[in-house]
Amino acid sequence: MVALAVPWKRAWRAPPEGRAFAGTFLFQDDHLQYLSFVEQAARGEWLFVNKFDPRPQRPFLFNAGWWAAGRLAALLRLPIPVAWFLWGLVAAALLVLGARRLLAIGGRSGAALDTATLLVLLGGGLGWARLAAGVPWSQVADLSFAFFPWLQLEAGAHGTLGTALLLWALALHLEWRRDGRPKGRWIVVGTLLGLTRPFDLATFLLVVLAVSLVETMRGRPQASPDRHGGTRGELVAAFELLWLAPVLVYDAMTFALHPSFASWSGGQNSVPLPGVGALAWALGPAAALGAVALAKGRAEPALRTTVGVWILVAGALFASGLGFASQFANSLGTALLLALALGAPGRWLPALVLALCPTSFVLCARALAPVPESFPPRDYWLVSERLAGLCAPGDVLFAPSDPSLFVAALTPCHTAFGHRVLTPSFERRAAESEVFFAEATPARWRASYLQNLGARFAMIPARRPHWLSGTGWTPVWRSPLLELWERTIDTPQHGR
Repeated sequence: MVALAVPWKRAWRAPPEGRAFAGTFLFQDDHLQYLSFVEQAARGEWLFVNKFDPRPQRPFLFNAGWWAAGRLAALLRLPIPVAWFLWGLVAAALLVLGARRLLAIGGRSGAALDTATLLVLLGGGLGWARLAAGVPWSQVADLSFAFFPWLQLEAGAHGTLGTALLLWALALHLEWRRDGRPKGRWIVVGTLLGLTRPFDLATFLLVVLAVSLVETMRGRPQASPDRHGGTRGELVAAFELLWLAPVLVYDAMTFALHPSFASWSGGQNSVPLPGVGALAWALGPAAALGAVALAKGRAEPALRTTVGVWILVAGALFASGLGFASQFANSLGTALLLALALGAPGRWLPALVLALCPTSFVLCARALAPVPESFPPRDYWLVSERLAGLCAPGDVLFAPSDPSLFVAALTPCHTAFGHRVLTPSFERRAAESEVFFAEATPARWRASYLQNLGARFAMIPARRPHWLSGTGWTPVWRSPLLELWERTIDTPQHGR
């Protein structure tokens, strides 16, 4: 926790002159997207809208993690980024405890359990070696994809909480299958997983189904709570997954059918995947060592099967070619490290931690000496503070994408151009933005475009009053970098 809190606190309290800490050292656009929902929860909402969609909406999305962070902000009267960071510490604790739960099921105890937990938390790939060889950060797969837990911990609560709940769901389901413990525990956790990070719920369901199939084919089913034997026992266990049908239906309605949220499961959520060579550097050491350890280790057989199937399922989903395939990276590295931590001889664990932790230390070093991109202009925060007192929920702002992300994260405003996944028709909107911010574009075109969007506010570069003067728009806030204008008179529409 200290390793997470110290660099965050330093960056928050002592940013460079004229800058402010964005609240994360990694994946800033996604971080601000999450805060756009936390902000709604802090205002008392429990069903959310997509604030990057300017079209009229009814609240529909519920996310347990974002809601809890927002309620924490409201309860403790904290700034939204601070509440999100504290919620990230809660998620980190859940991840640590979930990893320990699975390792204990596998037979680890005492000092070996502590060292194995460190291996799961700190292990990584050879990203540090690629950086030393001069490869750019963005091309190092285990630094640009959240394969391993430490990167997730530094990136924030969302991915961390998803991995934590997946660990707990698998552990509780295994205890139910093996020992007949109450099934309600894994059903509750599985439901929370589906209401927090549905991609990880898909992984959980596929792993459980695949394990049932494997054990049936072996003719050696795990014990189930009803103590049925043979194939019938496996079928009964698989049938119990229907308890998760309600959250699956809700997730399908939200992420496949809802016009404001379906982009999460579509091509707009596509991220180019690393090549085979880059993946070998990132995942190769943990994969090779984990395969040997899993094959030769003495961990509890049912858990060995579960972790082995988990690796295959997560790997297949990641390589599937689906538009959102990169979302399944989050649990792949964790599964590989668990395989190694479960199967390696106890005396080898300290050496394995030292061998696989350097990339995590690179991430720590970057957090202690953040890159300039971690500190956007302070004006983005100042204009958001101004808008927080002006705009009502549903009011639309048009601005460049970077300040739009901050406005969506910190105010009730919707923005017409912002996050690359949640902005409908993002590429078209980006092209329109280029025209809007071109010096040669007529003021009346800009005013007509803003009216077509239904925008109440617009943000333009400083010292460009001619861009909107005389079109029914009035400046309400200025800084050396940008100006905020508000529409006061409707403008006759003109063709774009």
